[in-house]
Amino acid sequence: MRQRRVAARSAQQAASTPVVWNSGRYDRFATERRRLADDRARTAAAGCDNSVSPFRSRRRQGDTGSAPLLYLIAPAGIPNFGDELIARSWIRHLARRHPGARVVLDCHTPGTAAVLLRDEHPRLLVVDTVWRIANSHPHSSLTDAIRHMRDAVIDPGVEPHLASGLRLLQQASVVHVVGGGYINAIWPHHLQLLEAARAAAVVGGARTAATGQGLLPESTSSWVAALTDIVGDFDLVDVRDAASAQLLDGLPLPVSHSGDDAWLVREQPTSVYAAPHTAARRWMFVVQSDLVGDDATSSDTASAHIESELRELITRWGIRGDDCAFVEGIPRTDRHTFDRLAPLLPGAQFISFEELWNTGLPARPGQVWVSSRFHFHLLAAAAGAAGVHLPGRTDYYPIKHTSLVDAGSRWIGLDETGSEPPSTPGFDPTTVNRLHAAKRAVADAIYEDIVPT
Repeated sequence: MRQRRVAARSAQQAASTPVVWNSGRYDRFATERRRLADDRARTAAAGCDNSVSPFRSRRRQGDTGSAPLLYLIAPAGIPNFGDELIARSWIRHLARRHPGARVVLDCHTPGTAAVLLRDEHPRLLVVDTVWRIANSHPHSSLTDAIRHMRDAVIDPGVEPHLASGLRLLQQASVVHVVGGGYINAIWPHHLQLLEAARAAAVVGGARTAATGQGLLPESTSSWVAALTDIVGDFDLVDVRDAASAQLLDGLPLPVSHSGDDAWLVREQPTSVYAAPHTAARRWMFVVQSDLVGDDATSSDTASAHIESELRELITRWGIRGDDCAFVEGIPRTDRHTFDRLAPLLPGAQFISFEELWNTGLPARPGQVWVSSRFHFHLLAAAAGAAGVHLPGRTDYYPIKHTSLVDAGSRWIGLDETGSEPPSTPGFDPTTVNRLHAAKRAVADAIYEDIVPT
């Protein structure tokens, strides 16, 4: 295995971080590999060697031979505009840097993702291998679930119906857990996705990376302990908010804080934003109906409260339907509020997810966005639009929106609005360029020295 650790530049410095060699990780992995070899030898000596060898030849960084296999794990396919955009951004990055590499996207809904991303890389394969394992034992204890994932990756015979997919994972040069806010107390079983990457490193020496991670709300103390144990064995760990960085304080490697992975889209901004004529309307709304409630407030109650606040805001600011549009981040989920408010806004436009995906985000300077969704805040603010971020689940969305405000967004909260709408652009161009440079540094740290193909 290679004897070095790559680390990314932070959002604040956007400069090289010295590589750090974590010998403890490789000592542990060497012990595990010796145990596997002993088990393999005993099985062969018994004359019943029918298992899949975890030690078949692997392609490493710097080797010659077949094209490298770059394995992405991401929550793609719902579809959710932010998650699909991040997956597309990483795949496009690999298409530019490594068009000859084999790229595997492992996601929970591969059929939808395969259609949406079909033209993004010439050698893209979309699967659901580790997601199927992670979602197959919802009632297992955390320890048992993590152990099962580890055992399956190391010995595909544990999950024989997924053996072919697990062999692909074993062959990876890089296993990259792509960013988002999907590994936390809301979906605690997703911790298994990180374990899949770690186990792939045990078997085949893959470089492991987790980028743009939002790890709050944190789960139980045992969950946090398992999280830090797993990612402490990664080569690169990068988070999107200060609270997540604090949660990982004390890891045996530098944790970079470059922000959300959506900042990578600035490599090709013209492919993200719609043509100017489609962004003619001044007022843009993105209002979700999922993840708005919490333990104290039901989703229906929270949605009704947000709708009431929006009705008052529309009246207070004199918003006309023929100058506003509602944008759909998740199909149907983000249409409910439009349907209820449409009688108040005759002529309002509805931009479906499909239209959004095919034509781009209609964001520009001079607009005012009102959004509950995090990635629309990021992207519209980066385009220079003013805006208001709406509340959602109280232990989740405030952390997300605050991370953008801390990074330089000048959007305001709903409780900060006054008689006049905000007019200050979200991010200034210098900040946008800095945040993109920081995310590009993370990408370079992971993929720059992969042998070109």
